[in-house]
Amino acid sequence: MKPVFCFIDDASFELENFRQNAAPAFQGVEWVLAADWRECQDRLAGRAPLCFLLDLYGRLGDAPPSQLPRPDELEALLAGVASPGEILERARREPDPVNAFLRGLFVQVNRWQEAFSQAAQALGQSPAFGLANLAQVRREHPFAAALGYSRKALYQDAMAFTLAGGCGLLQKPQGGDPAAIARATRGKAQILAQACYRAVDRRLTHWGAHALAVKASSLLEGKGTLAGVAAAMAGLAKDGQAGAREDSVRQPYDILIKWSEWRGENNGR
Repeated sequence: MKPVFCFIDDASFELENFRQNAAPAFQGVEWVLAADWRECQDRLAGRAPLCFLLDLYGRLGDAPPSQLPRPDELEALLAGVASPGEILERARREPDPVNAFLRGLFVQVNRWQEAFSQAAQALGQSPAFGLANLAQVRREHPFAAALGYSRKALYQDAMAFTLAGGCGLLQKPQGGDPAAIARATRGKAQILAQACYRAVDRRLTHWGAHALAVKASSLLEGKGTLAGVAAAMAGLAKDGQAGAREDSVRQPYDILIKWSEWRGENNGR
């Protein structure tokens, strides 16, 4: 049976772009693509996915309809952004002009980020979309890896996603138009696949080690790798030690063994 991965994004363009340009790099993986959590669960039909890619910015619930700001509203959002000349002049007056310039430049970068966050909220787009889906993943599929996948995420968004239990935040390939985005997605699809596989390795190793530590901690010494934990689990199952097939470890055992075998058969591709 193929491992099942899920991608949730509320934009139909992103789903189709992923289907055509990223999914083929995941040889032997079945992808479930959905616009929201409910659709994802319907398409899973009771199957247990190993990895979720979660778009971060999206419309959640009864968010207001999108309406672009007026020119004066946009100017207000960007109030306080310094000109290049002002940034350089301030830096030259400091004892360490290089660090002063970089600090001053980042102040402007941060101001643009704040403006972006305010504009996104006003348009009904928010990282709450991805965080809500992450909470569902952790509640319904605790063994699954969960990676953010966003083109618009900011530093504070990455912090919030990680602190909420995410396994990391990946950047969607950038492009000035749909054709450029498609090319960039194809070009980085293998990198994305490896990032997802490694996230699953880490997540299952963590869960497997935790389950086994409760039942047979002595067998886990020096076995903190995917193959090592899988081998320890297999040993417990074979020898029947410490009730290794009880409900508390049955699910991580089954999932980890199957994934480890799949990884070996596909040579990590």
